[in-house]
Amino acid sequence: DVCKVPLHSSMGAELTLKTSLDSARTSADAIHSEPWPSGLVMAEVLTHPAISTRILSSLNGTKGKIRALELGSGLGTVGLTLARVLNANEAEVVLTDYESAIPLLQANIEANRNVIQGKADVKADSLEWGRHNSDMGTFDIICGSDLLYGAESSYQPLVDTTSALLSKGSDGSKNGGIVLLGVRWRKPDKERKFFELADRSGIEFMLLRDWLGDLGVVDEETTILPDMPTLDWKHYGDVDNEAFLQHCSNTRVSTGGGKRTVSLMDLSETDMEDMNDPEHASFERTQIQIYIGTWKGIEGPKQAVPEEEIDNDVAKKTKI
Repeated sequence: DVCKVPLHSSMGAELTLKTSLDSARTSADAIHSEPWPSGLVMAEVLTHPAISTRILSSLNGTKGKIRALELGSGLGTVGLTLARVLNANEAEVVLTDYESAIPLLQANIEANRNVIQGKADVKADSLEWGRHNSDMGTFDIICGSDLLYGAESSYQPLVDTTSALLSKGSDGSKNGGIVLLGVRWRKPDKERKFFELADRSGIEFMLLRDWLGDLGVVDEETTILPDMPTLDWKHYGDVDNEAFLQHCSNTRVSTGGGKRTVSLMDLSETDMEDMNDPEHASFERTQIQIYIGTWKGIEGPKQAVPEEEIDNDVAKKTKI
């Protein structure tokens, strides 16, 4: 089985992803052998010229080879996309998942050599969140899509691995690497907790559109991310937030083969069942956001000034 994933139209290319290595597939294969929605969106968005340029410009301070890591790679959608973005540079891109997913990942790397092209060295390796090895070193880019789908208990290991393997920069603070994270919101109250854990661990997330700034504006009425919600993670899915309720009321989707449009607020299970494939894909995009994470450092408690220093300072002032 094969899945075709289009990159941005300016690339004139698409990824060809195998979803199995043989005809026998089990339910255990489902998680890592399916194209996940935010990964499909990221493949198109990250290869937009303005966005790929912004990603590369953020790495200007990188010394030597650019290192990129995809977590929970599955089919390798985002990692292979990133390899294409970095292909004019000396780069190492590592796609990771459970050991059982590695043969399929490796097959997809080989199947897309003609798309990656260039200088990027791409490989697959097993990695379980929370059990990372310091020998891996650190990475200038860490990416992933739909990583918050699983149990809440997986969030802390994911944060631990991300914060440990993200490059902190030469001064250990603002000049480090970036995290590219695609989120398809399903249970916002649960998924929001990942961002809270990340923030406490020193990684600050902002919406891709905010990170892009003026680069994301085509003209006064058009942006390059037209379908994505503009609320940040603190407010998306908060039913007590007026802006979120307004978003649900104003955002309309097509169903029934174009026979009717319905707001997200009024969307029913029947409406969902009546959607054809393009309509369902459009609906998915209304639930997807891309975030950029940067290292802000962990703020420790303020240290008290030793009493002897206070005494000396008072003595000095007294002499003056």
